[in-house]
Amino acid sequence: MKKMCSFVLVFAAIILFLGFAVIEFYPSLEEASYFATTFGVGASLFSGAALGLAIYSFVLQQKQNDQFEQVTLKSLNGQVEALGLLKKAIDEQASTAKVTALNTLIMMDERRVQDLKEWGKNVGDINKYAGGINKAKARIEENRVKIELINDSI
Repeated sequence: MKKMCSFVLVFAAIILFLGFAVIEFYPSLEEASYFATTFGVGASLFSGAALGLAIYSFVLQQKQNDQFEQVTLKSLNGQVEALGLLKKAIDEQASTAKVTALNTLIMMDERRVQDLKEWGKNVGDINKYAGGINKAKARIEENRVKIELINDSI
């Protein structure tokens, strides 16, 4: 911004200097205006200044775009990190939910084993429900192995 202000001030000083120089060099305003229109000094100065300011504004815009891009990239990187942490937390919650569900299944199968043993005692044949008891014990062991695998992956 300071560069642009100094550029405008220098340009204004050049215009004033040339204006006074032309007035001093030519005795009448008619001759001075004829000189200015013949060579297009005023138009050339204004056109050159406009081109210079346009180029300068493009350069400033490019710098601003680069800064915006850098800030956006930093923000996106932060969001990626936050999403990674969120995914990790969700995975941990899912693992905890699986372990809880498997523990519930184990408790249900343990209760089933006890009930089957009791029923066998009540009927008078302890081995009557041995097949169900063995299957429940096998499920209990499978679920414990699954819990160990989940705990190892965490």
